Amino acid sequence: MPLNELDVPHDAIAHIATFLPLERLFEAAALPNAHPMIAQIELRRRIQVALEPYISMSTFIEFMDILRSCGGAITGSVVRELMLQNTPVRPLRKPANLNIVTNFCMEGTLRSLLRSEGYTSTVLDHQQNNGHVDLVERFVKRCDGTTRCIILSVSKSNAIAAVLSTPFTAQMCVITHNSLISLHPKSTFANESFVVEGSERKATLADLTFEVVPDNAHWTEPCGTQCPMRWRKTPDDTGAAIYSWAVEEGRFTSWGMAADDGQAFLYEEPLVWRVGHRCFNRACPNMQLYHERLAYLFP
Repeated sequence: MPLNELDVPHDAIAHIATFLPLERLFEAAALPNAHPMIAQIELRRRIQVALEPYISMSTFIEFMDILRSCGGAITGSVVRELMLQNTPVRPLRKPANLNIVTNFCMEGTLRSLLRSEGYTSTVLDHQQNNGHVDLVERFVKRCDGTTRCIILSVSKSNAIAAVLSTPFTAQMCVITHNSLISLHPKSTFANESFVVEGSERKATLADLTFEVVPDNAHWTEPCGTQCPMRWRKTPDDTGAAIYSWAVEEGRFTSWGMAADDGQAFLYEEPLVWRVGHRCFNRACPNMQLYHERLAYLFP
């Protein structure tokens, strides 16, 4: 007699979850015999694996607690690599370092923890900072014959402002103390990135782990909330993908209010942003409206 979804035991579902891409992982929780927190448990495991080269697992909970207290988040290539796990798309190269961003003047306890982990640090030349970053500090540690590097960026206001100051949409993804958030998930899950209009590009293409595309002309379905020309605001951003991973048991219950579903990081500072003033997707109404406006203004 063939098995159906009602017959699949919990431990088998938990094993299957380890092979699922992030977008499908949270669907596993809907299976009848699945643990209600199966997706969060698996995402937490993946985050621990991703951070293990940089942070000892004995201090993982303390590290996340400090990340919460300083309003911080992990960002950059480590987050993207985790997002692309178990998908046909892979980063162009392995992450070179771990990137962390914090609120203004809130980095002290995090700096102390990293130094207790054996890291030494150097403050980088302030000329390398953009207008939203107050300080950049490089932490380095030799471990098993390799060098581990953590880049700490301190925002001039809140961490979300520094995240949105990046010129690349692929870098607009973070891991907070309780969630994984991607502000432009459609392109990020394809390991593609748009360049934000008017931004200053300091990185060369050889340094990036994603492909930079000129526009979204290759999209074949309406953009919806992901339209590059659509103005978005950080509070209640319907275009953001938020995946909770802070399991509501043990110490995790003290990491945030029950109402904190990942939106707290976005609410830190109300910001309005968009990628650019044009959409090139022929299936999107915004592209058609753009050409209609041009025809009206310049008949």
